Amino acid sequence: MNPPMLVAIALIAISSLSHAQQSTSTVTYQGRLTDAGQPVADGVYPMTFRIWDAATDGLLIEEILVPNVPVESGLFTAPVPVSQSTFTGEDR
Repeated sequence: MNPPMLVAIALIAISSLSHAQQSTSTVTYQGRLTDAGQPVADGVYPMTFRIWDAATDGLLIEEILVPNVPVESGLFTAPVPVSQSTFTGEDR
């Protein structure tokens, strides 16, 4: 393979990586988990976050599983990777 071809392949690979890295953003979500009004037990929980296009009677836009969210005294902070295409300027 000649050097110009290697450079072209490398540029394509770098461009693809750059595009893949820009396709998601992280939203930090904080909350409190309770069971019958009491904080859940401390631990690590899987959580599913859903983004809808309306507060009620909306359509599901995206569903994201965050498998290992630490919870202490019922409180948690989860980094949620959201597709940038989710945020189009419309209500969410």
